[in-house]
Amino acid sequence: MHQHALFKDPDAGDTLTYNANIPQGWLTLAGNGRLTVSGTVPGTDTQVNFDLTATDHQGLSTTVPVSLHAIALAEPKVMALNVKDQSGDLGVGNSSQTLTLNVLLNTADLRVTGSPTATVQIGDTTYTASYVGVNTDAVSNQGVLIFSMPVPTAVDTSGVTLKSINNISGSAITWGLSGVALDTNRVYDLSAPYVVDNTAPARPVVQLASGLTGPGGLAASTLAGNASGALEIITEPGATVSVLLSNTNNANQNVSKSVETALLGLNAIALSQEEANNLGTGNINVQVIATDPAGNRSDPAWFSFTVI
Repeated sequence: MHQHALFKDPDAGDTLTYNANIPQGWLTLAGNGRLTVSGTVPGTDTQVNFDLTATDHQGLSTTVPVSLHAIALAEPKVMALNVKDQSGDLGVGNSSQTLTLNVLLNTADLRVTGSPTATVQIGDTTYTASYVGVNTDAVSNQGVLIFSMPVPTAVDTSGVTLKSINNISGSAITWGLSGVALDTNRVYDLSAPYVVDNTAPARPVVQLASGLTGPGGLAASTLAGNASGALEIITEPGATVSVLLSNTNNANQNVSKSVETALLGLNAIALSQEEANNLGTGNINVQVIATDPAGNRSDPAWFSFTVI
């Protein structure tokens, strides 16, 4: 705390004594007139108003009002946790992937030195996640500490729990404005859902959409204009379906589609007139692969039809 002289006695060698009616217990006045901060300082900004009196040895005194504004030091705090797989899917993955833990803090003004670690608990087992980096968002004034670790082969249904963030070998996480460090002695017990799914979806079922029939094949206009789409695909709900339609007579005539299936697992694949024209005429092979949210891929399903 910077302090400046408020009193000056014109009598050379005169000694002044000081007293003040300070209401806060964490601010005290020393005999030489210096203010000292001690005890527990408020955690929020605080205005302190009091009168400071200087008295010389003859009993003459002068009083001045003093107003101090105590600004609370900014402290980085952990606010939330989310867990993703390496594909960015939230809350689900398989054991061949890397687990990414995003720890949300209350400030974007973060300074990270060294390589801190995170201790996480999955089921009854404790793991150490390695530091990857930090992302900041100046608009929301939030920062995200990113840690990673291999996905265990089995994860309890309670998900992943952040137990602590650890400064090791001189590493530190501080709020840039104040220099105050993240409290690494705190146990957070912040949990995020995460499920390991190592089972691939069953091979999808592929068929022409309802209303698409015709002796000897289908016209391109019929294929594109059908109200129910061109194909119907049944697969695991929530899976992403990759569809490749290719003309067996010309490898350059093909159309790729990627669609996330509906909750019931039934998905209609529509073709625009341009896509139907690109396929041309002849035998059309259809390959369909379903990928679930954990990243598991099904065996390919095959189907064919003729465009005339």
